[in-house]
Amino acid sequence: MQPEDYKTAQHYIENLAAQLPLEADLRARPMFGGVCMYTKDRAFLTLSSHGVALKLPKDEHAKVIEQGRGEAGYPLEAPGGGQYVVLPSALVDDEGAFRVWLEKSIRHTQSLPLKKRKSG
Repeated sequence: MQPEDYKTAQHYIENLAAQLPLEADLRARPMFGGVCMYTKDRAFLTLSSHGVALKLPKDEHAKVIEQGRGEAGYPLEAPGGGQYVVLPSALVDDEGAFRVWLEKSIRHTQSLPLKKRKSG
């Protein structure tokens, strides 16, 4: 995914999230040359040159990789490593399939505690 595609992808994701039976409360921030999307102040999705990566529970993360649908988003030693999986573009382009994974990611992420902000 190229940087000029990020805005289009962001709108696509926001439109799909609006159709979900939950309150997504999304916002996006530029981060590390890409975009990080948040649900209720918790990071759950990144858009980068690698594509769309979702934060998923460990068991769901493994299912996506085992089925050949994705790859680990970040090295395990990186911040957030092992939590994100990069989805293949065919899955992202399939609105129904992507909506299922988007909802799983948002529900999982919203269940996590908020990280304490560093004071400084």
